[in-house]
Amino acid sequence: LLFFDDWRRFWASGKDLLIVTLGFMLIAVFVLLLASRSLRRVARVAHQLDERAPAREFPEDGLPTEVLPFVRAVNDMIGRVRAAHDEQAFFLSAAAHELRTPLTVVRTWLDDLPDGETKHRLRHEMRNISSLVEQLLRLMSIRNRDFTASDVDLVAVAQAVITDKAPMAIEQRVGLALDNTAGSVTVQGDETLLKVALGNLIENAISFSKPDDTVQVTIDLDNGIAVRDQGPGIPTEQLATIFEPFAKNPPNRKGHGLGLAIVGAIMGLHRGAVSAGNNAGGGATFELSFPRV
Repeated sequence: LLFFDDWRRFWASGKDLLIVTLGFMLIAVFVLLLASRSLRRVARVAHQLDERAPAREFPEDGLPTEVLPFVRAVNDMIGRVRAAHDEQAFFLSAAAHELRTPLTVVRTWLDDLPDGETKHRLRHEMRNISSLVEQLLRLMSIRNRDFTASDVDLVAVAQAVITDKAPMAIEQRVGLALDNTAGSVTVQGDETLLKVALGNLIENAISFSKPDDTVQVTIDLDNGIAVRDQGPGIPTEQLATIFEPFAKNPPNRKGHGLGLAIVGAIMGLHRGAVSAGNNAGGGATFELSFPRV
């Protein structure tokens, strides 16, 4: 009885304080839930940001007052990065387009020159410059391109590209083989661009191959394509930069160093990835991987 009397006296004197405390606790929980929900929205947007050109900004509605200045500062930075990216893309694209006209004029003048060693060398250099301009235009168009993804059969893509690159392989006495254990592998993407990406990898593998070598193209069920060659492999210090524009291995190698950069841009557009590594028995392997459907 004494216990119950003590409890009644405690409740009578402290119930208001307990009610107020519980009320504050409920309000605190409610505020935390709202803040957590808002921060989850911010986190979702952060995961969707494109590092090449962030187009979306973080939502500011419903955020706690303490977090809002930070989010606004980040949104301001995203806006500046987007503006710089657009300006750079416009400049490079416009510069490459403007180069086409003088190149055409110079080619016309070359045709009027008398035949000889000088004319031959100039034509060779003009072909190199024209190729560089076309590759730059392709790289810029891919990086700034939007497309509606559709079902693409990687097996059909590989078969078409191997057929297209067969004359190049035959000329250099290099074998091309397709290893397909998957039967059919469907990914979401742009068929034309995927053919360009795989074609660049196969051309790269053929160029590093010796006569009687074989370039192996493998398709697996994990939504991927691998291109393996029997060439000299890739120096370890260059593995991290091999997909950057104008990166060449070795530095005096023919070409402009844009082929693998184009592959990287295409795979970035597909939310996929391209990776490179050395084989245990020699040669290199390049892999295209795609997000699961």
